Amino acid sequence: MPTQPKNDLMSHKPLASFAIAAVLLGPASLMAQPNLEISITMRKEVQLSTNTPLYRIRFNLDGAPLKKARAVTIGIPSGKKMQIQNPLRLNIINLEVAESDYPYLIKTFPEGDYKLKISPKPKGDKGARSAFLSHDFPAALALITPSPNQTALPLNFTAQWFPIANAVNNIFVEITGPEVSFSATLPPSATSFTVPDGLLAPSQTYRMGLGVRVEGDATGNHETVQVVDFTTAP
Repeated sequence: MPTQPKNDLMSHKPLASFAIAAVLLGPASLMAQPNLEISITMRKEVQLSTNTPLYRIRFNLDGAPLKKARAVTIGIPSGKKMQIQNPLRLNIINLEVAESDYPYLIKTFPEGDYKLKISPKPKGDKGARSAFLSHDFPAALALITPSPNQTALPLNFTAQWFPIANAVNNIFVEITGPEVSFSATLPPSATSFTVPDGLLAPSQTYRMGLGVRVEGDATGNHETVQVVDFTTAP
């Protein structure tokens, strides 16, 4: 996925990390007006080697009206606001918040409607958009293999997990590492995934995420991901 220049001018930094980039992450749009799509994705990542969770919230804005906007304001249900400056006049803006302290996260970003405004207001624009944020997460996969930090894995090994009872949500696989950024979506009934030939290189360390995604409309996407690091055989 191509990387665009980052917009580093932010007036509000309440959490551990932020990222704004011209990259479309792809969750479902919420209550979008013509030519401007807005969505929110809530994600829980668990690093299995330490059983440490990391929570992410992504606000995704995509549309032509952003090209004329100098700033985007996000109104939080608590009454606070975040403002994203847009001096490069990007037409896609993604704001990601990452936090390991869940009580702090849900206090700072409570459930409810998030009001989004762009300024200056485009001609004919209807004003504020609204997107609903929920704190729900789907149940995680129970991974069988690979084990966290496993070494000497074949280049085309098969990851396996236990079946999900009454599964209705898509399963997804993410693999990142040296010169690799791979993702695939699997049906809810899937219990394994074989790494494609030619994707991995010998004696390299990679990170695999195996997750479950609930795709909503009024509540956006919710993801629970199990993360493991592994090293391939020489």
